[in-house]
Amino acid sequence: QINVLVVDAEWFGTPAKEEVRLPTVSEDRFHYGLADLNRYAWPQGVAFPEVTGPWPGIANRWVWIDGPTSPLVEEVRAAGSSRRIVFSYLPWRLQLGIETADAIFMSVLQEAARNSGGERRLDRDFVLVWPPAETVAPATRPVLAACLRESHARRDPTTIIEEKGSLADSPVARPPLSILDLRGPALSTNEAAALPAVSPNQDWLVLGTDAGVMLPEPVAAQEPGEPGSAKKPRVILLEDDALPSSTKGQVRLMQILTDHGVFIGKFRDTKTIRRDP
Repeated sequence: QINVLVVDAEWFGTPAKEEVRLPTVSEDRFHYGLADLNRYAWPQGVAFPEVTGPWPGIANRWVWIDGPTSPLVEEVRAAGSSRRIVFSYLPWRLQLGIETADAIFMSVLQEAARNSGGERRLDRDFVLVWPPAETVAPATRPVLAACLRESHARRDPTTIIEEKGSLADSPVARPPLSILDLRGPALSTNEAAALPAVSPNQDWLVLGTDAGVMLPEPVAAQEPGEPGSAKKPRVILLEDDALPSSTKGQVRLMQILTDHGVFIGKFRDTKTIRRDP
């Protein structure tokens, strides 16, 4: 039960050719244990010419350093385990020696070595507004299929949870997250009319778009117990309309579900996309 840091997870796929700069002054790119780095005025920026795509497996994931299109450093942790598995997709060897890169890299090392301090809350229920749950297939909607499978297992009285404490007890239950999946074929007029209105008064996750479904303007709301500056949108839209979504689209979906406290599934081995040697 030790923490694991994969410093350069380059075997997941061919590095993208786009250049990634860290940090970006206009955005908060550091999260969770690295959030304090957002307030530093770095003497020199760093640019990574090649960044590997994220791990393609399905699990809860917390983004430590975010990039323009996908995470740059993220944590994947098994339910019921205090072990932290951290993947870094940045080729640090190309930039170490620059003061900014050294400081960020040292912060990643220190945070990866630190005990997590207990399970994060992954006990929130969700409501799949559309499509019907029985039509959700792993081949086309792998992330939602995993969520539905784990949700069903939690409600099955004959199922024995293998790992005690895999879902943390919550003193105050959060209202369910409403999920509206509009990806795939366009809804008929009757199907679109039968959907409940997407209201900014509660948390919604909308996937894809549909011409017959109107969505409200983004509205930010303060979460109870958070400081006044910590406001999060109540309606989140992922515009990737393909089925199945791209790997980056699936990663973003997993990230948002994790941030909203939805349990996706136990950390499992999966076939990874490997480069030829």
